[in-house]
Amino acid sequence: VVNTDTGANRDYGRYPYGDYKSNNDRIIFPVSNEDDRIPNKERVLAILDDTEVKAYRFTDFSPQGSIIEDNYNSTDMVIVGNSDLNFLVAFQKESGRSYTFLDDQFPYVIQDDKGDKIDVFGNKSSGGSLTIPDQLIGFWFSFPAFFDNVEIFNP
Repeated sequence: VVNTDTGANRDYGRYPYGDYKSNNDRIIFPVSNEDDRIPNKERVLAILDDTEVKAYRFTDFSPQGSIIEDNYNSTDMVIVGNSDLNFLVAFQKESGRSYTFLDDQFPYVIQDDKGDKIDVFGNKSSGGSLTIPDQLIGFWFSFPAFFDNVEIFNP
């Protein structure tokens, strides 16, 4: 159990790092392979494997929630996001299926054309699940630092 009564003179309800999240020029450690295609501190979802990475911007998703169908590494993907709820998640698309965004049914985020609801972990309401590729959410600057040739989704 976490308790804020630690004896330290600190306001645990306040972000302690000032403008770090929003100041694109302020990075507290050296970064190799800087890439200015996206602002450094913009958060992205990156789908990745050993050699390829594709990044999706939160700003590509509506505040009411939306779906992007895309292909990554010869695999059809469904990327679901809501910029107001601050989430993005990617699933492998099932062949022949279509999906709609589910508003206000969290943890369910999409529904397929058979009526199966699918939660943020890929679990279907009728049983079974969608495959979830390896993915991370992070500041943009971190991905080009570790991966060469990061592709950015372009709507």
